[in-house]
Amino acid sequence: MASSEAGPFARTGGLGDVLAALPDALAALGHEVVVCIPRYGFIDEDTYRLAPLEGAVSIPLDGKTYPVTVETTPHQPGRVINYFLSNDEFFDRSELYRDPDTGKDYKDNDLRFALFGRAVLEVAKKLDWQPDIIHVHDWQAAPVLAYLKTVYADDPFFARAATV
Repeated sequence: MASSEAGPFARTGGLGDVLAALPDALAALGHEVVVCIPRYGFIDEDTYRLAPLEGAVSIPLDGKTYPVTVETTPHQPGRVINYFLSNDEFFDRSELYRDPDTGKDYKDNDLRFALFGRAVLEVAKKLDWQPDIIHVHDWQAAPVLAYLKTVYADDPFFARAATV
């Protein structure tokens, strides 16, 4: 699953609530569930015992290349695996979508979530984790689907993945 929010880590309302409950319910049914969200600046690494994974992925976007690193919560068998995708320029902020100084959406939200979408797929490949189903939530994660139909259309790694 890919989402811009997931409780208890980051949520503004219903989306974060769904991503707090749905993954756990699916894991309780015996499914291996992975949730990817951005690593926002306010997510406390000590509270959630975040641990960095080795290496970074490089994401080309808008004529530049951006490094994305990955952190995870401690893995427990039969539980949801949470990955936090980090890029300081785009996600090390105090709010999810709105600039607290202006009260308006961040001007680069389109680029932020385009980067996130591609990073979700690159991280799956880096971790050699081939999903059976890629479930995206809301417009911020929708670039994942666009990338699957374009950049990754002929990539055998994702050939069998269904999407929701």
